Amino acid sequence: MERIRIVLLVLASLAAASGREFQALIAAEEARIIAALPVVPPGLNAAHALEIKESKTVSAEHAYAVSAPDLTAVEWIIFTPRPPDSPGQKVLDAHTIPGSENTFELSPLKQPVMRARIPVRTTKLTREVLLKTRLDARLSSRHLIQRIGKTPEHSAAPLAARERQLFLRRTTQFDYTSRTFQTWVRTNDLVRAKTEGEVDFARRVFLRIAKNFEYEYLGEQDRKASHVCRAGKSDCGGLAVLFATVLRSQGIPTRTLAGRWAVSAKPDEKIGEVKYHQEHVKAEFFAQGVGWVPVDLSSAILHDRSPGKLEYFGKDPGDFLTLHFDNDLALDTLYFGIRSMPLLQRPSYWARGSGTVDNAVIREGWNVTRRVP
Repeated sequence: MERIRIVLLVLASLAAASGREFQALIAAEEARIIAALPVVPPGLNAAHALEIKESKTVSAEHAYAVSAPDLTAVEWIIFTPRPPDSPGQKVLDAHTIPGSENTFELSPLKQPVMRARIPVRTTKLTREVLLKTRLDARLSSRHLIQRIGKTPEHSAAPLAARERQLFLRRTTQFDYTSRTFQTWVRTNDLVRAKTEGEVDFARRVFLRIAKNFEYEYLGEQDRKASHVCRAGKSDCGGLAVLFATVLRSQGIPTRTLAGRWAVSAKPDEKIGEVKYHQEHVKAEFFAQGVGWVPVDLSSAILHDRSPGKLEYFGKDPGDFLTLHFDNDLALDTLYFGIRSMPLLQRPSYWARGSGTVDNAVIREGWNVTRRVP
């Protein structure tokens, strides 16, 4: 209750602030909450290690076409993510056709994106545009294993202080200070014990969600942790957010991985009534001495029929391409202000000109081939 009271007082202060003062108050409150999160001594993950092996090298092409019959554009502005290097992948090349500039979105993560500015030079371009994105990446498998000895290759370096802070943040999605979420955590006994290592606690949270939640995909839906824990169901993104929020609330850096499976889309495939192009969201948490450990909640709920329900905990075969981390990317649209995008698994576009995009039709293609070394 004390934390909630302080947050309310800070929010009241924010209402009276503006500009630089607003940002300073936000930063101060984030630092206070992060500092107050539980800190557990190192050494509690001594029984675990992460085995990382190169899986395959792939080339992926995403075709994104917009047709807006009621629009007369003079310029298109299209954003698409520039995938990050991570423990599960090494990006070899990323570019678009037409060409784009490499820049960064404006959230605290400052993630790399590609921004294409396409001037209209033909009549067709006034209402239709096509952006192709080519991504080449070397993917790696990761498996959580029992540690044999204390060999250097099985001892991960500590997480840098800045990175730790970034992946402990509360956001509109990872809303661990909400009363609904905190009540749910206590009711489900998901408070981390002082002698509980990151791996053991994360496994306990994973099992609680995998065994008690349902999968539901609606396309556009509320994926905030406070909503998902109350609803008892969500899609891959919402389930990953809930898992990450529980761990963040207990002092464990965790992030969601938004991307696509490294296999081609199937013609006319749908999930429910929504067209599906291999989009997926996973999560990973940082365990001291171990590294970033992968988890996949929705796959566990949908596909794991084993008694232990742990086939998707600490196991990643290296068949997924991460496009960006977390949610709520902030894009500088140049003409239309800063816009927040919950996810950027597919491009986001704006058009300068006249008319409307209300009746726009989107067509996509996702084709993946395996590269020979």
